[in-house]
Amino acid sequence: MGSVYNPYFLQFYMLVLIKTALIRLNVRRKVMGKVIATANQKGGVGKTTTVINLAACLAEQGKSVLVIDMDPQGNTTSGFGLEKNKLDNTVYELLTDEADIDECTQHIKYKKHSEIKKLYLIPSDVGLASAEVELYDVNKKEYILKNRIAEIRDKYDFILIDCPPSLSFLTINALAAADSVLIPIQCEYYAIEGLAQLLYTIRLIRERLNAGMKLEGIIFTMYDKRNKLSGQVVDDVKDNLDVYMFKTIVPRNVRLAEAPSYGMPINVYDKRADGAKAYKKLARELIRKTKKENTPDDEDNPDNESTPEPENTDIGAVQTAGEQEKDINTGDSDEEDIMETPDAENRDSSDIEDSEEDPDAGEPEEDTEADIVEKENSDDPEK
Repeated sequence: MGSVYNPYFLQFYMLVLIKTALIRLNVRRKVMGKVIATANQKGGVGKTTTVINLAACLAEQGKSVLVIDMDPQGNTTSGFGLEKNKLDNTVYELLTDEADIDECTQHIKYKKHSEIKKLYLIPSDVGLASAEVELYDVNKKEYILKNRIAEIRDKYDFILIDCPPSLSFLTINALAAADSVLIPIQCEYYAIEGLAQLLYTIRLIRERLNAGMKLEGIIFTMYDKRNKLSGQVVDDVKDNLDVYMFKTIVPRNVRLAEAPSYGMPINVYDKRADGAKAYKKLARELIRKTKKENTPDDEDNPDNESTPEPENTDIGAVQTAGEQEKDINTGDSDEEDIMETPDAENRDSSDIEDSEEDPDAGEPEEDTEADIVEKENSDDPEK
């Protein structure tokens, strides 16, 4: 018998091809413009330092990065070398619709570090503090930033938002706009005391304003191997919280603290510093993590109905604590692995001081906000 032409088979085959193309297109779309809010209700835990240096290290890896400074103190703005008193358009003008997002965006360049080509900043100044009062009567004001970001998010690989250290109108706008939340924790007792409250606040935001927001992870900062408390804080967080924790740990580093005073990220100020090495590892880890999240395990199987949910990105996700502890306490991981304990852990304090004085380092190169706050004050976060 001769072959019989079956139009239904051809139709099914075309549908499979179209579905496969759409899945892959959707994966590429998700990778572009990932919005990450860096938040912690406690100040001084390394939020701004993390945003500045992570953004610069991502840009150094060839990624297109936009940083949004949502803190009226404007420390992120000055940390990139901009003078806050000489800015025409800032986040304030963006939120109040006095300027569009392109007019507010500054291109950050460093003459002696040409690898950073696609780093951008929407700066902030003290005038941002009055935005909440001026926008009080605006309908759906919690989504203002999200709507502005939607206009340009496909231009960037990562959009990092530096939140103020409080649950304010500005923080709620940032969390409502974010795909995920990155939580820096200083390796000290007071830094973890309010962490449960912060996670509870994030859950409220998910329930009421942004159901798709996930927890990007926890990053430990200001780690000092000579201080037993640092190790205890890391262990306590691992034992009591079922959340993703980055294997990269940022050590306490003098050069890292000096860099903002020169208006430079650490990889521009001193690329050999322990802080620079840590944030470069963090950038690579975030890139790999994001790529893994947006690459379906069965991408080549067009019969799969949906893209699998990424692991260890939700607030309730669990990562093996034993595996993380091995990475932190040993340092036997392969060079290609995501992270081992920072170099500072394997060096004496005298070695760190010597590196800081190295002459070859070069010159410093639909509910409302009120509902959320009311519920947060009335409910017990431990429940």
